[in-house]
Amino acid sequence: MTSHPIPPVYDSRSRILILGSFPSVKSREVGFFYGHPQNRFWKVLSMVLDCPEPITVEDKKQLLLDRHIALWDVIASCEVTGSSDSSIKNVVPNDLRVILNAAPIEVIFVNGKTAEKYYHKYMRDKLGREAVCLPSTSPANAAWGMGKLAEAWRVILPKKGNPMICDLHAHSNCSDGTLTPAVLASAAKEAGLSAIALTDHNTVAGLPDFIKACEDLCIEAVPGVEISTEYEGVELHILGLYIPETAFAEVENYMAQYNVRKEKSNRDLVERLRDAGYLIDYDEIVGATPDGHINRAHIAKALLDRGYVDSVKEAFSSFLKEGEGFYIPPERIGALDAVTFIKSVGAVPVWAHPFLQMDEDGARKFLAEAVPLELAGMETRYSLYDIETEAAADRLIKEFNILPSGGSDFHGEVKPDIKLGVGKGNLQIPVTFARDLRRRTEEKTS
Repeated sequence: MTSHPIPPVYDSRSRILILGSFPSVKSREVGFFYGHPQNRFWKVLSMVLDCPEPITVEDKKQLLLDRHIALWDVIASCEVTGSSDSSIKNVVPNDLRVILNAAPIEVIFVNGKTAEKYYHKYMRDKLGREAVCLPSTSPANAAWGMGKLAEAWRVILPKKGNPMICDLHAHSNCSDGTLTPAVLASAAKEAGLSAIALTDHNTVAGLPDFIKACEDLCIEAVPGVEISTEYEGVELHILGLYIPETAFAEVENYMAQYNVRKEKSNRDLVERLRDAGYLIDYDEIVGATPDGHINRAHIAKALLDRGYVDSVKEAFSSFLKEGEGFYIPPERIGALDAVTFIKSVGAVPVWAHPFLQMDEDGARKFLAEAVPLELAGMETRYSLYDIETEAAADRLIKEFNILPSGGSDFHGEVKPDIKLGVGKGNLQIPVTFARDLRRRTEEKTS
């Protein structure tokens, strides 16, 4: 076993904590962090902080303390061959409470995937604190040049009034959004989000690409789906969050029959519009859609492109509105059945935007039936909510002892007024929402 020989750097003013995995041979020899001359940590830090690169150990310590940065490693001791991360085994973690009890640490960052792996394994749940993964400054991470590294590491700079935030409701072009799953991940990174959920309507087709893109960007991917359901004649949307990859096929199969009914409903809708003189073509719409699965948003765009409406919103309030004669919805999945199914595959059932469909009394009636089936949460923060609606949602989650969730319902260009992470500028969803929902999944599967 090799023990960590370097004490942590921190004081009572430290505001962020940066963790590596375990000191390299060279770092252990010189007695300080990132001592190998080819490791780019100190170069990157000086670029991000816009200051001269520190040379001596004392200069490095002073830079950290002056900028309120604490520095340590995840591992206290382990078996390791040389400086090889892949050889690490028999890990004993450091006790981070030494720092967390002494300093008001606002954000924890980990330097690379190895540090993230062992932080998640030994520390995340014990501390109840999430960590943001940054690309490794190791010379082995050759794909990341200095400029790209520095840009990614700028997230450590303090942002007044902007705590770690997430977005737990967003769509890609695998349903009715306009961004690909990978581009959605990039947009989330650009927006400064710590976690992002892809919740396409009635499909998980985009999740593999989305997860890989999030991993490459060191942002937490929340694999999800938004299922169109019905409860006592009212359309409700139930999210499944943190879907295990092993359940993707089962989720897709569960929604297959509904998607067949949905396609027939869409074909019939287009046919009724054509009979009324609105010349749009179903096959053309399908051909212009990446995965060939369409919904009313795609039909609305076709009406817009042909000049029959001035906006997608106008199409939904007229031609595509239920009860106006053209659109007849397909038979939907039962909302309570969807809750039960989501739970059965190891995901977290969450009720999306409840107050778009129901008032507080109606929501209370549904929750009284859904919570005993282990509905885990409800969106209390949403782009179209006002302060009073948020307060009503907060009352209900407290009454039923379920978790808060929140999301923008981002779609891209088809809803240009809804921005990722911030909605209409009224959202700031704490990453603790995601962390608590993920913990609910882990509790149910442990």
